[in-house]
Amino acid sequence: MQANHAAIAAAQRKLVRQTPTASTRRVTVKFQLVENGLAALDHSLVLSAITLPQWRRENFVRTPANQPALVPQPTTFHQRPVHHHVFATAVLEKEHHIRQRIEQRLARERFGQLTEQFSLQLGGHHAGGVVLKSQSLLAKWTRRGLSSKAECRPMHRITIVDSHTGGEPTRLVVAGGPELGSGPLDKRRERLERDFDRFRSAIVNEPRGSDVIVGALLVEPEDKSCACGVIFFNNVGYLGMCGHGTIGLAVTLAHMGRIKPGEHRIETPVGVITATLHPNGQVSVANVPSWRAKKDFVTDVPGIGKVTGDVAWGGNWFYLVSQHRQELTLKHADALTDYCWRVRQAVNAQGLPEVDHVELFGAPTIAGAHSRNFVQCPGKAYDRSPCGTGTSAKLACLAADGKLAEGETWIQESIIGSRFTGTFRWLDRAAGKVSPIITGTAFVNSEATLLLDEQDPFCWGIRT
Repeated sequence: MQANHAAIAAAQRKLVRQTPTASTRRVTVKFQLVENGLAALDHSLVLSAITLPQWRRENFVRTPANQPALVPQPTTFHQRPVHHHVFATAVLEKEHHIRQRIEQRLARERFGQLTEQFSLQLGGHHAGGVVLKSQSLLAKWTRRGLSSKAECRPMHRITIVDSHTGGEPTRLVVAGGPELGSGPLDKRRERLERDFDRFRSAIVNEPRGSDVIVGALLVEPEDKSCACGVIFFNNVGYLGMCGHGTIGLAVTLAHMGRIKPGEHRIETPVGVITATLHPNGQVSVANVPSWRAKKDFVTDVPGIGKVTGDVAWGGNWFYLVSQHRQELTLKHADALTDYCWRVRQAVNAQGLPEVDHVELFGAPTIAGAHSRNFVQCPGKAYDRSPCGTGTSAKLACLAADGKLAEGETWIQESIIGSRFTGTFRWLDRAAGKVSPIITGTAFVNSEATLLLDEQDPFCWGIRT
């Protein structure tokens, strides 16, 4: 025990002496896991001065103790080891902070389970570390001048990038999501809903999210001609397609360096769509085929009376209402929400359970726009953007009525004054099917890591 504490103390002194001489350095910290479960920091090496635009996560390297090489190797597991070395990398930045993330790659074996990182304050520097939890003994780092914030329990990490499209947020999950395997995206969406729905709730529901956030899980596409696959979800369930979310996805992928200006195919559970990233940052989404299923469908709404609207598909099912006697202003958002919710319940009860969006239309308030809308989403939140799938459904109705020509532009204004530009081309005139193209702009506004601690009673979100 004393020998281990001495090793830790010596390593701490050595780490304090590692004063950086360049603005950014890569640092390798070696942890030795000994047989009795203690985590002893053996030594720290500054390898080379490098410049990194952003910090990178590295995997553990787990090797037998008698293997001296400090090189990445495949993770191996050994029967009844006496001890192992674990190497983790971090970046020492110009503020002299060592940031580190360590993926949980150790088997439970004799040592128990590796928990998440904690931080060490050493002579003005901050260093990342790990704690190894055994059956009854936990290594604690204590020394004068050392502040330890050890969370002695595992946390699941989900890496996200947030954006907004016309005011409507999209939260893209880029790492840490559940493993859904391969195959068609509609089947993977079913598996996500069946086996991992708590991830959806944790990502978009309070306390980490809110009703208005639309989540997007980045996945490998089945169609290898696609840049990526994506599964959209919200506070209550899953979406077939999301227009504003696709615009946000394209801008986020560009922000991450994954795509450049040009045309990119994206696979969704309802089909492959095309997103064109323009040099000015705008994105045009060639949506899934859209059509009107019912014209002038009349529903009797309790407390309101008869309401007439069209039922149309634009990647989700919509009930579109133009005659409603409602004032489409933001200050009336609560009244509009109540109206749309009543209408949706009536439409669902009267033979159209698939309709999960209600869209109201009115006169525009900004120059050049053709219409202003209020769109209620499945979870009762209203869309801050003009709604990409809702605008697609509107284009299908306009095309069917002969009110908008192929290639003609339609500018849709949202309840907050943001706008999408829409146009279409005919796919099948006889069936009334069109291919809508929706153009809008998104902005990345956050990069973050969500921490899921199962001891938190609201770890998996607050569900209504």
